This record gives sequence, structure tokens and C-alpha cells, in this order.
Amino acid sequence: MNTSTNRRRTVALVGTAAVLAGLGGAAFGLAIHEAQKPAATAPIQTIAVHKTTTPASPITPVIHTTPVTPTKPVTPTQPVHPVIPDYSGMIKMTITNNTDATLHLDGSDNPYGDWIVSPQSELAPGASETVSASTWNQKGFGVDVTYDADNGSSVVFMANNYAGQTDTSGTRVDGSNTSHWVVQATVDQGAPDMTASYTVMPGLL
Repeated sequence: MNTSTNRRRTVALVGTAAVLAGLGGAAFGLAIHEAQKPAATAPIQTIAVHKTTTPASPITPVIHTTPVTPTKPVTPTQPVHPVIPDYSGMIKMTITNNTDATLHLDGSDNPYGDWIVSPQSELAPGASETVSASTWNQKGFGVDVTYDADNGSSVVFMANNYAGQTDTSGTRVDGSNTSHWVVQATVDQGAPDMTASYTVMPGLL
């Protein structure tokens, strides 16, 4: 009895072991099969990349400059003299037209000085003017002013302001009718600042 029972147990155990062995082999084969299967590939997602282009800066044009040539100083052809010289010699002339004619300036000379107030271009009947001049000449100077009239006469007004000589010598009436007018001239102040007065008027006919 015991021997039969033990045999049945032994058979049962062997069967159970076989079943388990078969299940284990199947499981092992399934595992190998699953391992040999290719892995599932995940879908590739394409990402669009937008590249931002920075606009190029404008090119500044190159400006070619012409080099500046330095200006050469102008050399005066004649010496420049101040209006008021170091030498205080001056001449002031007051001219009055007491005729019925208009006097027209014909010329004025000041070779050794400068005009401070130049003669007017015209001197109407009854009008007066004062002209003045200065000099850089240490020895003094002389000036003259000449006016013409329509009647053919001309009048020369002169002033001389030199060391030891202050006068109106040379003042006169010229032209085709010298007796038509006369000039009265007086020295009001001598050197170094000479002042003189001149009046042109009808002559005694």
C-alpha cells in the first residue's frame, strides 16, 4: 500500500516537473524571440528652424577731400601808413564857394601823406567843406585840391606844412577866365597842425 502510494506520488511529481520544465522552456524561447524582435522606432519629429537675417548696415560712401592750399600772405607793393601817424603833422582846409557856380572836383594830391577826410566831388554855390590830411614824413608835407567850373575857370587850393614853413602859397585861379574869380586864403594855425581857410568869390570886374 505504501509502495503504490509512493509510486503515484513519484509519477505525479515527475509529471509536474515535466510540465514545469516545458513551461520554462516555452517562456525562455518566448523571451529569446522577443529579444530578437527589432525595437519599435519612435516617429521622428521634424522641427522647422526659421533663421532671422539681420539686414546689412548701409555702406557710408568715402568722401575724398581736396587738401587746402594755404593762402600766401599778400605783400603790399607800397608801405601801409596809419591814418594818424606817429608824426603829429596835419593839415585841415576849410573851403567855401561864394560863387553862383557849382564847383566840380578835378583832382587832389597828397604825395607824402594820407587823406583823413577827402574832398567832396562837388561844392554847390554857398556851400563849405573841411578836408584834412596827415603825413608820415618827419619833414612835413603839402597838399592841393583843384575844382573846375562850367565857365572855364578852375581853382587850386594849396597848403604847405613844413618845418619853418606854413602857408597857402600856390593857391590860385586858373583857366580861360582867371579874372572872373578870386580866392582869399588865410592860415589860422601853424605847424605842426596847420589849419587854413579858403573862400572863392567873384572877381572885381
